[in-house]
Amino acid sequence: ELTDTRVLPPATEPAKARPLLNQLLHDSMGVDDAKTDEASLAGVDDLQELTSMVVASKPWTKWGQRLRSFLPNDTPERQAWNSSLADYFDNHAFTLWHRYFHMDVPNDLKAQQDDATSHAQAALYELAHRLHAMEGDDVFKFLKRAPHPAWPSWLPQPIQLRDLNDDDAVKYLKTQSGRRWPELPLKIALNGQPFKPVFDPVGILTTTPDVAFFKMHNISPTWAHDLLRRLEADSVYDVSKCAYVGVTMFGESPPQHLPNQVASAYVWDWKLETVVHRVHEL
Repeated sequence: ELTDTRVLPPATEPAKARPLLNQLLHDSMGVDDAKTDEASLAGVDDLQELTSMVVASKPWTKWGQRLRSFLPNDTPERQAWNSSLADYFDNHAFTLWHRYFHMDVPNDLKAQQDDATSHAQAALYELAHRLHAMEGDDVFKFLKRAPHPAWPSWLPQPIQLRDLNDDDAVKYLKTQSGRRWPELPLKIALNGQPFKPVFDPVGILTTTPDVAFFKMHNISPTWAHDLLRRLEADSVYDVSKCAYVGVTMFGESPPQHLPNQVASAYVWDWKLETVVHRVHEL
């Protein structure tokens, strides 16, 4: 029987030995936190001021709120992984959001930015490996079919605000900074290349940790490459028998600019607060 997918809190409070980049960035901007509501943001057209206000409003915090996993809490292993998932969003939601709205930071914060990025990337790579060890290839076939807010997809190349002209950057921040799946302006970057897509569920598999990481976590250096090759060769699975749970972002309509195929017979119903079966949609 399929149980609900409420993500359990971590068993212990995660250690926070490193200073949080979002707080350091916020403090460096000197913004008035009382003026970060939606109405205040709408009236600002200066990119630097708007960026400061958006950071102060902390839109990334809702990414980990009302978190509903695609894995049911029906085994101890899945429960433990779901707890790690909640822990990941607690620690790295800002870095995930920052990949979509990448801004230059003061020189004295560049080291912290690099540190936050490397830790978030390594933690997600390890989380993906644990997921694959439990569930096999099918869970990644599921994640590729439709955006799932509980999967912390990684953009290998961040969306640089400096690649937009100021007017487009202001519009992008105002209209998209609060969304889980932002829609990019249909523009060309300053280097003449199209912007990267914002939907890449297996993007973390294209990154390459160092040798020490592979040894520490007992992961084969070819694991991600081999998995990507299999997913490219065969993306088919039996959707009608899939036990993973589709979830939309609470308070947001499904993103029309992204692929959104039915990925499972089960979906989380926000009104009923439970998993429901949707045979009629298959």
